Amino acid sequence: MKQKGVRDPAVGVRHRETTRDERLRVISLRENARWAWRQIGRELRINPRTASRIYHRYNQYSTLSNRKRTGRPPTFDDEEKARLVAFITRDSRTRRLSWEAICIEMDYACDPKTVRNVMISLGYHKRVPRAKFNVKSDNKPKRVAWCQARLHWTREEWKRVIWTDESSFSMAGVGHRPWGIQKADEVYHSDRVILKFHSGRKSKMVWGAFCGTTKSDLIFVPGRAKLDSATYVRMVFEPALVPFWHQCCEEYRWAIVQDSRAAPGHKGYAKAYRELNGMETLEWPAEPPDLKPIEACWGDVETELGEIWGRAEDVEALQLYLAVCWARVITEERLDALVESTRARLQAVIDAGGAATKY
Repeated sequence: MKQKGVRDPAVGVRHRETTRDERLRVISLRENARWAWRQIGRELRINPRTASRIYHRYNQYSTLSNRKRTGRPPTFDDEEKARLVAFITRDSRTRRLSWEAICIEMDYACDPKTVRNVMISLGYHKRVPRAKFNVKSDNKPKRVAWCQARLHWTREEWKRVIWTDESSFSMAGVGHRPWGIQKADEVYHSDRVILKFHSGRKSKMVWGAFCGTTKSDLIFVPGRAKLDSATYVRMVFEPALVPFWHQCCEEYRWAIVQDSRAAPGHKGYAKAYRELNGMETLEWPAEPPDLKPIEACWGDVETELGEIWGRAEDVEALQLYLAVCWARVITEERLDALVESTRARLQAVIDAGGAATKY
């Protein structure tokens, strides 16, 4: 007679999956020792019914492995996943929808997190879109032709190019860009790129240049100055570009100037000044931001500016921050890497048919 309060060790024992050794012992004790199921359960501390199922499954299927569990049926099968991807990647609007909005438009009753997890499993994530200049359709073949004509240039030839550019920096910081759904290789997909247009906004303009691993000093253009060709020559050419060109000619034996900044209606003045000083210039296509390695320098400066100082209190502080960032971030190693990337930039434009690239 079982005493009150004493629990049978073969009843209500551990709830876990048996090991292979335990299943082997069940079969051995049953076949060789002819033990009862309750004896086996008490010995191995498993439920007698579990021991019985292990033995009969072994006799039926000749295997000690447990059957694979079917688990909960998936909410999204392959066909529904394909339909979801087709909807999200349809255009720029659907890529920017929230997960909740996607559930509403697709008439899903599941949790929005389920949709998110499905898209993550397919390689899609929410990302901030990249901003790129809009390339007009008639300029695309011109860009491709320009790149093809110079694809054979060597690294030493590109080291003799003086890259010049201006950039505007604001004290207000970086504006908001909406997040959207994309794969890792869709960073520059047409639905995921924010096109940048010249807006005519007022901000602090700065000029800089580099050739090979040599960089110029920054030139800060007064905010209210009308930057026509004559003013550009007076503020940039005479005090900065010409001396820098002479320095590069001595260092690299010769240098040609890439200068896409000739104000509309006054191009003749800047051209005449270059010819007067004997400066050879690099023919330049329309809408070339991604072909200019110096554009990456401005991105480095902006990143450093945001991470270290954030917003500037006034214009004087902004100029100081920019000068420090230019000196600290734009190193010889960085410039050498940018020169090395020139051929890849040309090939990327050719592969994209003249459209915007990752550069």
